[in-house]
Amino acid sequence: MSPRSVSAIVAAAALVFCCVPADARVGGGQSYSGGSSSYSESSSSSSSSYDSSSSYDSGSYGSSDYSGGGGVGDFGAVFVSILIIGFVMGIVIFTSDMTEDFNNAELNLYEPPRRASGKDVTAGIAQLRRTDPAFSRYLFIDFVTLLFTRFHECRGGGDFSPIQPYVRKKLFARLAKTKVDAVSEIVVGAIHLEKVKTTHIRLTFEASMLQVLGEQTTRRHITERWDLRRSGTARSKSPAQLTRLGCPSCGAAVELDEAGKCRFCEKVPNDGNFGWTVARMRVVNDEPMRSVEVHLDGGGIEPGTRNMTIGQPHFKAQKRKLAARDPQFSWDEFLAHVRATFTELQAAWAAREWERARPLETDALYQRHRYWIERYKRDGLTNHLEELEIQRMKPCRIEVDTYYEAITVRIFARMMDYTMDDEGRVVGGNKWVHREFSEYWTFVRRQGIPSRAARDLKSCPSCGAGVKVNAAGVCEHCETKVTSGEFGWVAALIEQDDSYSG
Repeated sequence: MSPRSVSAIVAAAALVFCCVPADARVGGGQSYSGGSSSYSESSSSSSSSYDSSSSYDSGSYGSSDYSGGGGVGDFGAVFVSILIIGFVMGIVIFTSDMTEDFNNAELNLYEPPRRASGKDVTAGIAQLRRTDPAFSRYLFIDFVTLLFTRFHECRGGGDFSPIQPYVRKKLFARLAKTKVDAVSEIVVGAIHLEKVKTTHIRLTFEASMLQVLGEQTTRRHITERWDLRRSGTARSKSPAQLTRLGCPSCGAAVELDEAGKCRFCEKVPNDGNFGWTVARMRVVNDEPMRSVEVHLDGGGIEPGTRNMTIGQPHFKAQKRKLAARDPQFSWDEFLAHVRATFTELQAAWAAREWERARPLETDALYQRHRYWIERYKRDGLTNHLEELEIQRMKPCRIEVDTYYEAITVRIFARMMDYTMDDEGRVVGGNKWVHREFSEYWTFVRRQGIPSRAARDLKSCPSCGAGVKVNAAGVCEHCETKVTSGEFGWVAALIEQDDSYSG
């Protein structure tokens, strides 16, 4: 389950904030029925923005001196811009586009997220690949995760030059307004893909970070929506280029002159002609981190568990193509790896020792799970997972792009799933009744990597030493990154059965 901020609504000009639901087990699913992915397809409206495109309303991020959407420029005008549509089942539905101080939690008005169709996003990616075959959704997620993290690091101190090649010129000029004294411990909890077009991708981040402003240090929960754009002739970069954040044109270290040109290739790298650049950022929500909410809603069968498996059209043909690409591939060995990974991740989660999971997940998925583990620790909670039984596994999708192969498996399982506080009290789940569920797990590996013998999850797949992998996914013995899929299958995505759309 992807960590989801519950809606803040306006009623008689008063703000009502609800608690953030807790993840339950590695994939989630207990706290609410809905999304679970490290990135998923959803939609939510924004309350503030700043952008660099004339096709968007200009707005602000970190200062109420800039005008928000529709020309609203001060706090009083903000409430004029709020249109209360009416009451439906007791919920006030509204839209607002207003200016907002990044550090002012009292102005966090936003509309409840509305889940978009995953099929629409999948279709968008397919259309994008027709003109840009090198596009990889998994590589793109790693890229934006890095860019988001670097942006907030730059806010601490106000030097944004490292990300200048990836931010449109008008937007970059406004970033100084977001400056604080320091930002650290940035953890991206979720990335929601909302729209995918050939030249435009919209996505929302949910993250936590430690922020210092003057004498005040607070841990913030932040939700932001970004719009990235590029020209119709731009094409995807290689993994090494895309995750380095050098000049998008020539790949050199970032060093721009006063005109915004790279000193090495003399190109303007942030005009979208060389790759994705951020055209708009909007703060959906910014507030102090609140306690995790847990529910005593017990065991039993989760919604969707009895649904039919959503299979890929022509899946058998995809299996034959996989066998042709990799004659050594064995479904028995692959599913044994899936079983071992599933079991180890549940054990690491329950023990709150998420460093054990580092070699088994992509960067983006690891960050999301680490986000929730840290929240559990801060709130003195432990999610106990006991008597795990994997009942069956059903492969249902094979996807191939220029850089990665991906296999999705639906896993049916049952376990005791309950949460206790440090006082030993059960505060969520059910200690006596099994929870029965199913989830769609997607594993990826780099293209062209042949299958090898069954992997020992406790050894580095590169050097064979005992697993000791740092936060960047690099083995501390051989200094090789082992979470990129270059050494075999790693978990990249977990989705609940009632939200998976194929």
